[in-house]
Amino acid sequence: MKQAAWKRPIAALSGGVLGFAWLLLAACGGGSAPAAPTPVPAPAAENPVAGGRVVVGVTADIGSINPYSTLSTTVTQEIASVLFRQLLRENPDYTDHPPTFGPDLAESWEISPDGLTVTFHLQKDALWSDGTPIDAEDIRYTWQAQTNPEVAWDSSQFKRFIRDVEVVDKATVKFHLSRRTANPLLQINEGQILPRHLWSQLPFARWHSNDDWFVEHLATSGPYTVESWARQQELVLAPNPHFRSPHPPYLDKVVIRVVPEVSSLVAEFLADNLDVVFGITPSDVKRIEAQPSLGVVSWLSRSFAFVAWNTRRELFHSPAARRALTLAIDRESLVEAIYGRYGKLSNSLIISDVWAYDRSLKPWPYDPAKAREILAAEGFRDIDGDGILDRGGKPFRFELATNSGNPQRQDALILIQQQLRKVGVDAQLRFVAFNPLMEQADRGEFDALLARWTMPTDLDLSFALATESIGRAQNIFGYSSPQMDRLLEKTRNAATLEEFHQGLLEVQQLVHQDLPLTLLYEAHDLGAYHRRVHGLQPNALRRFWQIEDWWRSP
Repeated sequence: MKQAAWKRPIAALSGGVLGFAWLLLAACGGGSAPAAPTPVPAPAAENPVAGGRVVVGVTADIGSINPYSTLSTTVTQEIASVLFRQLLRENPDYTDHPPTFGPDLAESWEISPDGLTVTFHLQKDALWSDGTPIDAEDIRYTWQAQTNPEVAWDSSQFKRFIRDVEVVDKATVKFHLSRRTANPLLQINEGQILPRHLWSQLPFARWHSNDDWFVEHLATSGPYTVESWARQQELVLAPNPHFRSPHPPYLDKVVIRVVPEVSSLVAEFLADNLDVVFGITPSDVKRIEAQPSLGVVSWLSRSFAFVAWNTRRELFHSPAARRALTLAIDRESLVEAIYGRYGKLSNSLIISDVWAYDRSLKPWPYDPAKAREILAAEGFRDIDGDGILDRGGKPFRFELATNSGNPQRQDALILIQQQLRKVGVDAQLRFVAFNPLMEQADRGEFDALLARWTMPTDLDLSFALATESIGRAQNIFGYSSPQMDRLLEKTRNAATLEEFHQGLLEVQQLVHQDLPLTLLYEAHDLGAYHRRVHGLQPNALRRFWQIEDWWRSP
């Protein structure tokens, strides 16, 4: 099987994180070096047993069964990876080089010598859950949906260099590219393949107003399909009767139960109402590990926490002011106090254990004196003696928001508020439910926002930093820099891995100087499980990695 020299750096959910996936700010951080991942005990001592169900607790519901008609949150992409397969399977081997790919719906592929055509040969016996064959028409239809402006998929930029998708025959499809790129497989593979024979019945223009329709007209290709969905309560998954690769799923049911408050999530788990939970906090680990029947697992994630500054607001328009705010936050102490050994200081939008991370970056120090000096140079003075800086008769006061429901997040905001107050900045805290907060962020209706993102696997940061992405992707900062736009274009157009890497280094340096966001920490993800559940293999690509291998002891 021929493969390109370039493969892919980590994905948020196999096939990646479409853009940056929003995460609830709940878990890991701290310290100068993260703890080693805690492995889940391998089930080798026992033979897998078919049957039974596993109840998984999560803190947020999916947006839609259709991954292209909703915001690309982490849980939405996780479930999409369980329901729908991709052309290729991405491997979590991104530390020293871009990750490699293996077969999924495509059993082999080749890239033409000029790099402009990629041909995939599909498995000939793959079926949708309703028994319909999966063929090349499904691949072409999915590309049409991904690039259709009425669908307006928030990660459509992944497909920008795909000129056409040609159906050669039922088992062969060719992707024609408009130019040679450093990562053609990554761009082509992004996103799950859809059931054309069903979903083509609904015009693209109606996708965003018909969530129920997709449930009623559903066929899946992954190990599970949907038995029922009660929004904001639970999603019940049943085995796909036609899934055979590498074997049918062992469990009769997987129930995804939504428990928005992390404290309630852990309480439900300890009360034996949940078999597996994701998104627990470091403070939960000790009491869970104290029970012999329970286990904790941690794994290196691709996520990082940050404060987003809305640069459209006058207070945050100047890079110097944003630098002063960064210097005023004791980030290292915050990470240590809140997250302990499960995280470390963040320094780039590219995670530090990824091959393309710029190791020459020096973290901004905690320097409140320098912060006050910069703010004074920006014209801020405490004119009325109330301890809050003023400029033009207006105090340096703003709302600092994050999603509600997590004590670690609340503690982090309180510490940041206290530290900013020491330099004369008044941050008013605001806690908002996750979905409404994300909607406000997308509309730019916030001052500053504490959030957590997952790094995209293609390392193309244009949708978060490009001027053209303001209001239409995840450039929630309103950040606009001609220099950054030129660097992003240069990186996107790189024809070789070396050119791509150099462009990424320059992008990271400019972000470090302009600071549209203040990076806080990189994290381990944490989960817990009852030892009656076997086969869990969460990793940086997916928490539900190879969910068909999960099984439950009688």
